[in-house]
Amino acid sequence: MYTSTYLSSHFLFLYGCFRGAFFPPFRNEKREMSKKGERAFHAYYESIYGPDRWRSTLFPALKGEGLKCALRNKYCQGIRGVDAWELPEEATITVLPLPPDCGVEGYICPSGFPPPPRDVQTKLAAYYLLDPASVGVALSLQVQRNHNVLDLCAAPGGKSVVLSQQLTAVGSLTCNEFDKTRKKRLQSVLQEHVGIEMMSKVSLTERDATRWFAPGKYDRVLVDAPCGAERHLVNTPGGLDSWSLDGSQRNAAVQGKILLQALETVRQDGLGRVVYATCSLCPLENDAVVQYVLSRTRSIVTLDTTTLPPFPEQAVATEGGGWLYLPDYGPLQGMGPMYMCSLVMGERWTPGGQEDEGAEDSTGESDNSSKVVKFK
Repeated sequence: MYTSTYLSSHFLFLYGCFRGAFFPPFRNEKREMSKKGERAFHAYYESIYGPDRWRSTLFPALKGEGLKCALRNKYCQGIRGVDAWELPEEATITVLPLPPDCGVEGYICPSGFPPPPRDVQTKLAAYYLLDPASVGVALSLQVQRNHNVLDLCAAPGGKSVVLSQQLTAVGSLTCNEFDKTRKKRLQSVLQEHVGIEMMSKVSLTERDATRWFAPGKYDRVLVDAPCGAERHLVNTPGGLDSWSLDGSQRNAAVQGKILLQALETVRQDGLGRVVYATCSLCPLENDAVVQYVLSRTRSIVTLDTTTLPPFPEQAVATEGGGWLYLPDYGPLQGMGPMYMCSLVMGERWTPGGQEDEGAEDSTGESDNSSKVVKFK
């Protein structure tokens, strides 16, 4: 997956950089972190993925249009089949290769999909467009219909839509987004794609994910952490001008705090599962975060390295126990990038006391800023 340079020495450097998110970096690390701009960006990722691959396939794939699939909305009963999607006659539709018992259904159209038709009565959209890699991440959480699920960094809402398709009203879904603007977008996406009965079991919260504290409350927690998002960066005019590895270090510091809180929030009886994900190519924001958190958490955690992720022919195993979907790899070209790592919880003592908003987090600080919207 990575070059031999990465395997022999890069991980130690990255771990040192991540340590610098909490402690002052060494002088040579600081020098590397401070390199800035497009040239530094290309030099860094060439050292990770190899100059030939980076220049010839991976970087062009990032610059190109990403693959999108249409996730059929099971709650849109008025528009049941693909035949009712009002697609052009010349459109070629293929079925997204998903596990047969996963509870969701998706399609790919090389020429793209038009805006989805809506049910006349419910106004629900017939499908939701998203990267198949996002579907893979959500399915890796292994949600069952009666689970209590937390999407800790939920906007813009694609993975929450996937999770809602797997749940029924005997379960629940909490979608958290701290940014007010992104939260509004998340709320709109949920209202357009989730049926009224399930919507009554969906909560939309606006809490700082680094201070979330609800010990053992959820069966499943998804951490789709804010990240460097290289695909977005390279397609934004001037986006690489200010790039530096120091930015990835700052991201890693936040990501680590969020993942630590997620491990506290999921059930600790051996049945809880957390999936950590980013849309970053940078190992500092991926494997290094997971490995650092494993060294810091008081929870008993096992990396699930044996269960193949959805779209296994697209996924490449990383050195730290995760998986990567890369846009230049596999039959579904343009998918990703997306990193994910599944963490399974063991049994341990759970701290007592208040388990909801306003309780102390694992740092001993109180968070009274929670705002919860309950959909009716």
